[in-house]
Amino acid sequence: MVGENEILEPVIPERAVIKEAAAAGASVSEYKTAAGKRVTEMFDELAVSFLTKIEAAK
Repeated sequence: MVGENEILEPVIPERAVIKEAAAAGASVSEYKTAAGKRVTEMFDELAVSFLTKIEAAK
């Protein structure tokens, strides 16, 4: 489906909000900070990219 050398975009950087959400047992989308909103947007973009590649592989 996706080659070994193929990287899905966007690459999610290590962010404190991800660690905070994991430690709290919460979704990143529950964090209404600018960082929480941006990381949520990035995960959404990544999901679209992944689903597009799956459709293209069919």
